[in-house]
Amino acid sequence: MKKILLFCVFNFLILSCKQDKPIVKEYKSTMNHVLEVHDEVMPEMSEINNLITKLQEKIDAGENSEKYPEALKNLKGAHAFMMEWMRDFAEKFPNALEEPTFSEEKFERKLNILKSEEKEVIEMKKRVESSIKEAKKLL
Repeated sequence: MKKILLFCVFNFLILSCKQDKPIVKEYKSTMNHVLEVHDEVMPEMSEINNLITKLQEKIDAGENSEKYPEALKNLKGAHAFMMEWMRDFAEKFPNALEEPTFSEEKFERKLNILKSEEKEVIEMKKRVESSIKEAKKLL
């Protein structure tokens, strides 16, 4: 009986130590959201490249539309924003896919940075989607 009780107490202690604190849960949740948004947008980069090529061909062929250069600029801007965001994110969170093992204070600092990155990745997604939509309307 003592062995069973000791086993139960030991397991309880291990499980209670393993539970994430609220700051850790929020960090993980925010990181997952940031990565999910990135993963949604990343496949659109080939679409942007295709649309850039098509618009550039129309401009080079002398097709008369004042809207082509603006749409081209928006596509290139969205592409550049994505590339810049990925570089910046990789510098700030080089181990984003690994289990974080920070102190509670570092989790708080990193979470503040991560929330800023979350806003940026959402803005990046909007720019990518709107530039693609605009270009498709013209073509």
